[in-house]
Amino acid sequence: MQCLIIDDNPKTAKSLAELMEALPMVTQIFHAVQPYLVRSLMAAEKIDVVLIRVRLWDFKQFAKLEEMPMIIFLSGGKDKLTNKPGTSVQYSIREPYNLIDLKQLMEHVNKEKRTELPGYFFLRYDGRFHKTNFSDIELIERKQGNYVQFYLTHGSWLLPGTLPSWLCKLPTEQFTRVSDTLIVPISEMQKITGDEFEYKGRTIKLTFRFASPANREMQNWPDGL
Repeated sequence: MQCLIIDDNPKTAKSLAELMEALPMVTQIFHAVQPYLVRSLMAAEKIDVVLIRVRLWDFKQFAKLEEMPMIIFLSGGKDKLTNKPGTSVQYSIREPYNLIDLKQLMEHVNKEKRTELPGYFFLRYDGRFHKTNFSDIELIERKQGNYVQFYLTHGSWLLPGTLPSWLCKLPTEQFTRVSDTLIVPISEMQKITGDEFEYKGRTIKLTFRFASPANREMQNWPDGL
């Protein structure tokens, strides 16, 4: 089993690598400090498992891989993961690492060999990172003071950031900005009427700047979309 550790903390990356070297199922360990390196490495080597610090996750770097490796998320310190059903991850290990837990996890991963498509990112609220599927995002609305409200199928959260910065983190083929204050799934654009967007009985006014392009895009969709 060839493994890649993606961690920008040299100390924790080294301690994890030293423990993994003691595992008989691990044949080779590679290192990277940022996820953009995964594509060039996997073009040259077969990577079975990627162990990545949760805040470094970038779905765009994994989305175009020909073969998806198994992902284990590293957490600890400020990188705490939730264990709530629906927003927890498939595989994870928390600092401080120890050989017993790591061995059990790697044996479990090697036995299951379960991979999943990278159709998610992480939102940090309640002091932890929550795995959020793009399919669960219903609306993102700009609020005052560089905050946005995420409306999800399982709740809503006020998070720091701007619409442009969040839009860069989303798949461009699934989301679009339809006004100064809104990002919506492209599949929901049929709810635009004139310069208004309907959301769960609420009518949201669209500004002139974005309303016209949004309507033009909707009108030019091919039949059946």
